[in-house]
Amino acid sequence: KALNKYFQRISGNINGVAQVNGKDISFQEFFFEVNTITAFLESQGVDTAPLKQQIYSQALQKVINRELLNQFAEEEGIVATPEEAKKAISKMEIFQTNGKFDYSKYQAFLSRFNVSPAFFTELMMRELTVQHISNIVKSGVYITDEEIDKALNKYFQRISGKIFIIQPKVSVSEKDLKDYYEKHKDEFVKEKQKEIAIYEFNAKDEEAIKQAQEMFKLLKTGKKPEKKPVFSGFENQIKGFPDKVKKEAKAVNKENKIKLVKTKDKIYLVVYAGEKSKLKTFEDAKNEIKAKLERNLISRKLEETLKLLSKEKLSEKVLKEKFNAKEIRLENKTLRDIQFTYGLREEDLTNIRNTNINNLSNPIKAIDKIVIIKVDDKKPISKEIRDKLKDIKPILLNQKYNDVFSMLLDKLQKEADIKINEQVFR
Repeated sequence: KALNKYFQRISGNINGVAQVNGKDISFQEFFFEVNTITAFLESQGVDTAPLKQQIYSQALQKVINRELLNQFAEEEGIVATPEEAKKAISKMEIFQTNGKFDYSKYQAFLSRFNVSPAFFTELMMRELTVQHISNIVKSGVYITDEEIDKALNKYFQRISGKIFIIQPKVSVSEKDLKDYYEKHKDEFVKEKQKEIAIYEFNAKDEEAIKQAQEMFKLLKTGKKPEKKPVFSGFENQIKGFPDKVKKEAKAVNKENKIKLVKTKDKIYLVVYAGEKSKLKTFEDAKNEIKAKLERNLISRKLEETLKLLSKEKLSEKVLKEKFNAKEIRLENKTLRDIQFTYGLREEDLTNIRNTNINNLSNPIKAIDKIVIIKVDDKKPISKEIRDKLKDIKPILLNQKYNDVFSMLLDKLQKEADIKINEQVFR
């Protein structure tokens, strides 16, 4: 669940990362989650630097949900014990060597994430408590044959009839394209280039070393020095400098703007000086602009057409004569086929399913067209299809469990007093 609902309750007067019903959640617990999420993503080859905000948000949501569920478990008397936690830790796969608990692996894990055995045991107790609640919810979830039939019919019921398509035609002039480009040039970025400034000092001159130290402090304050850089330009233009300098030029960014590089003879200050966007030319952006303006025009025309349709008593004749609708025959098509072929949404399928035989469906707005279906015949799921999809029950069961568990969390969140420490968003 998104954290937006909590943004109204940001506070600087709590000790932990967040507070749930008066109980603080420690920064240690929060940063443990941040570090484990980061480590997992990096193990998958993901660059986590641009994802800091998302990682923080995910970690914050996890610790809040865990605290909510643990408080609920305390009321219900189903909290996990230290013995359960220790047993679970001893059986964790990451701590095993030849099927046995390896204490050295456990110690290495604790050192890597900078946590104590007591903290990790407590955390495991809290995780197991959440698992207890999950198991109880899961044990109360079941799927009836009626629910299975409903799910199967949702996508695999077959329909025969006619489909009427109203597709407006639009055109955009060259002048419209150029006018849009001139007013919205910033939308058409070809690439962003990082600007770098490099300052150079003599590493063997005491006065120069002192100047480098003073400039480093000055740059940290965000002020611009009087000394001119030996290089000022884009990162990909850096030439004639040591590899260390090029490496740090690649590393500097908005968050880490200054890097100091020492070589045998020189001291370099490598400074992030911002980014410049290289814009597409009109010819490069032309097709993109045309597609965008056409989409906007089509969307407006579709809305206008829907209003006109709502005033009519719809029939096949009206659709073809007044709205120039194109007629296509449907022969024994599944709802899933119709959805993918004509770009319909899940809720549109309900519209079609609820349409009686020999009737027209309500008008359905797709991305670039309006679709209306005349239903001549409906066929239930065949035994062959039903047998092929017999494995759907576990999938539906898991989906229902997730829905029920989410409802529990929603209820706990709505009833709780949750505050977020403002430092998390700095």
